[in-house]
Amino acid sequence: MPLNIGSLQQLMIQKERGIITEEEYEEKKQLLMEDFKQKAKADAKVFSEDWVDYRSKSRIIYMILGIFFIGMGFHNFYAGYWKRGLIQLILSCASLFFLVPIIYGWTLYELCVVKEDADGVPFDLPQ
Repeated sequence: MPLNIGSLQQLMIQKERGIITEEEYEEKKQLLMEDFKQKAKADAKVFSEDWVDYRSKSRIIYMILGIFFIGMGFHNFYAGYWKRGLIQLILSCASLFFLVPIIYGWTLYELCVVKEDADGVPFDLPQ
């Protein structure tokens, strides 16, 4: 029997009406919970990390995006650093691009220092 609110409610109603004893209620509740745990484990296997794509991203593309889009944060979006990219994009647009030289310096620093994407996978270097 799959775990759902209706099943638990039915058990409680049966217990309150005296149809089942407290011991039977606890036993059936434990069976429902065990079934729920087994289903959760099965779902975890289906949605395991095997589905995640951990292919490394290209360092060349990361650098091209950083250099040619002059501090707009596109290189960070590419690498999965969404917050950094969004901050750079908002700062550039909100300042009507007056802060671009400062953000460009920040970008050049990132291009020299950042060696992996947001998932911790090192960038793919050219052969």
